Amino acid sequence: MGFLCQKLRKALSLNHKKAMSSWHETVFRARLCVSDENWENAILIYGSAFEISEILLSQKPDNSAVNRYMRTALEFAYSLRYSPSRCDLNALTDIVEERLSIEILSQPIEKWLTPLQDVIHSPLHQVEHWMQMLFSLDTPKPRSSLH
Repeated sequence: MGFLCQKLRKALSLNHKKAMSSWHETVFRARLCVSDENWENAILIYGSAFEISEILLSQKPDNSAVNRYMRTALEFAYSLRYSPSRCDLNALTDIVEERLSIEILSQPIEKWLTPLQDVIHSPLHQVEHWMQMLFSLDTPKPRSSLH
């Protein structure tokens, strides 16, 4: 896709731990942009996170990596819905489908693609609701103190 420079892509490809750390940091920064409704920066940062998730999937193609890849694709697609310039979101689905087609998946590829297609094609108010619910799963809940 071209969000990462070749030098960084190579460095992350050679170091799984660094790639994982970079993915966490990048997704965190992208989510901050989303919460600030800074869509242009969110798109750029999610693009990088998506490429990093693809590197991680290549390094260790397990169920966790597929989930990470799909979650990043969903969040990226959500931010792209707010792009000031129109883009072909179906191209993202094509990229994801092509990438997943070379993996051994625990479910049929259609089941993996359905949430992405829903984010791309459903009315935006529904998608906003789904994504807020999804983001809330990542927010740590304060612990109540027992007296």
